[in-house]
Amino acid sequence: MPQMYPCERVGLDIFDGAPFYSRYTIDLPIAPHQLWEVLTDVEAWPQWDRVITKATWIGPPPHRVGSTRTIEIGGLKGTEETFVWSPPHHLAFRLIESYRQATGASAEEYRIETTEHGCRLTWTRARRPRNPPSWLARTLAKPLIRRANHKALKRLRKYTNQRFGPTILYTG
Repeated sequence: MPQMYPCERVGLDIFDGAPFYSRYTIDLPIAPHQLWEVLTDVEAWPQWDRVITKATWIGPPPHRVGSTRTIEIGGLKGTEETFVWSPPHHLAFRLIESYRQATGASAEEYRIETTEHGCRLTWTRARRPRNPPSWLARTLAKPLIRRANHKALKRLRKYTNQRFGPTILYTG
């Protein structure tokens, strides 16, 4: 197992000015509580986010603010802590330790809104590395990261369709 390094503990303020920031939105034909169920079923993440090869809650349920999970990307590990847990509309994780000493601060936020035909997920990622990569590395990596995240959201749609089948939502 690689050595783990502590990361900077951040709050929602990281989303207001982190040098590496991305936001993605997708509408899904499922109820907000169903999407919440998928996002908190961390063992299922590798089925729709193929960058993650394994994810596991560290402690038993119930999960809430302060709960931690390990994530693996290939053979590389990190530990994340839940710092927002507001079912079924708002969830956020921050990286608290990483296999990379230069990680610095990293967080992801998931906001779920009810829509006329289901729900809308807004997925925001922010990073503030201790040693920022070169301009060239950022330029080359950006389209690859964007493509991987768009593919993850397409697979999320496919996964939720398979998991919940056709969902009839009544608004009104």
